Amino acid sequence: MAITYNWVISQLECKAKEGDLTDVVYTIHWRYQANETDGDKTYFAEVYSSTNCPNPDPANFTPYNELTQAQVEGWLTNLLDNLPENVFYLENSGCEIEGVKFWGSPVTPWFGGEYWVFNKHRGHDIKQVWGQIPMGTDVVITHGPVMYKCDYIPHQQFFAGCEDLERRLQEVKPMLHLSGHIHEGYSWAYNGSTEFFNGSVLDGNYEMKNDPWEIELNIHYREVKVLNNITTPN
Repeated sequence: MAITYNWVISQLECKAKEGDLTDVVYTIHWRYQANETDGDKTYFAEVYSSTNCPNPDPANFTPYNELTQAQVEGWLTNLLDNLPENVFYLENSGCEIEGVKFWGSPVTPWFGGEYWVFNKHRGHDIKQVWGQIPMGTDVVITHGPVMYKCDYIPHQQFFAGCEDLERRLQEVKPMLHLSGHIHEGYSWAYNGSTEFFNGSVLDGNYEMKNDPWEIELNIHYREVKVLNNITTPN
């Protein structure tokens, strides 16, 4: 299997003047693409975002119209490889922040897995991932919801969540489970031990319709409060 990676610089935003410098790039809009070949099959994945540039160093400055692709890629690689100490990337892994134990995963049940990464078949394959969630975890963050909680697609009359994840969380009993993925499932639910939130801000038509949840977690009293939405849990 061979994997190739490619940066796509969508747009550079710049200031006409900053101090004595002109044409100063301050934001990079980018995509990072990966292609993997396995026999006669090709898999594709892409992430995209916008990254702010640090303040320019006058002694080592290149204006916008003189920049090369390699220079911009170098900036991005350096910025993204050196995350601040208070930023954590969770890929089937956890961290602890001020006594709160987090665990996160990008994995979802198989959904176009011929083309997209982080897909596992339901059953044995995906159970191997959820089995890594440690007992005693306070907050579980996954891309997709559990089955029957914040996962219903009305026009298909279908619950799209993961039953194997739901079973694992019944064992772990975290205080919070945060997810998205199923845009129609934006809601809040409770099963007696865990509060479930689907935070999809885009609706099923990919229009910005939903407000982000504002949640307060009190680890000492094991309380969860919703600060910006009066909807009662399902």
